[in-house]
Order: sequence, then structure tokens, then C-alpha cells
Amino acid sequence: MVYRAWPYLWFAILDLFLIITVGFELTRGVVDPIKITVIVVFTLTIFLNFKLKLDTESITYEIYYFNLRVHQKVAYVDDIQEIRFKRVGWKQSSAKIILPGKFNIRVVSFKPKEVFKALAEYDVPKHKSEDYLVLEKFAGREG
Repeated sequence: MVYRAWPYLWFAILDLFLIITVGFELTRGVVDPIKITVIVVFTLTIFLNFKLKLDTESITYEIYYFNLRVHQKVAYVDDIQEIRFKRVGWKQSSAKIILPGKFNIRVVSFKPKEVFKALAEYDVPKHKSEDYLVLEKFAGREG
């Protein structure tokens, strides 16, 4: 199954705020170059999105800018050393796919939320933090 994430949408709100403040500064004739740089960086990161494809034999992680694939990483189940589940923030889950000798794959903010159940079904060693177990317990009560 394919899961998607657009984690930087809140940058749009910050970007809008900074554009408004720079607009006020322009009326006074003073512009901070650091603010302009931050606006450009925030504007560029708004268009990043991620795709995670889970197959029986592999996990494919892709990074897109607009609709152009910028990066692709394929991790075969035999290569996965461990999957670590933990809590991020108050109510959000996270998973880190540990690959020996390579960069790890971090799974956060993917929709639908069943991505963590699908990752738990893989036949690899798993580690779940105490906070993550609490999240699973409360998710079982709500659902």
C-alpha cells in the first residue's frame, strides 16, 4: 500500500506571516535580508512531499518536489536491522527503519495512520518505546 505525507504545510502559515511583516517593513524602507532568506526557504519547503510504499519484500521511500521525484530509497526486508516505534509530541507516532551501513528511514506524519500497523506486520526485530505502547493502548480504547 502507498502512504503519503506533506509535513511542511504549516510553513505556509509562517511564510504568510513573514511576507506580511516584510510588506510592513517595505513601507518604512527597511528590509531584513535574513527574513527574505527565511521566506524563500519556507516557500521552497512547502512543496516537498513524501511517499512510502510497503510491499511484502521491500519498503520504498520517495521524496518529491512538486511532482518530480528527487530521491528514492528501496529497503529490502532482508536488509532491515530493526524497526523502532516511538511517540513524537503528544499524540503522534513515529517509526525509524534501521538499515545497517545506510541512512535510516524515518516515518512520521504519513496518511492513513495504519502505516504503523503495516510496519509492525513485517517479520523483522521491532522495538516499541514505553510511550508508544501508551499511545497504542489509548488508540485501542478510542477505536
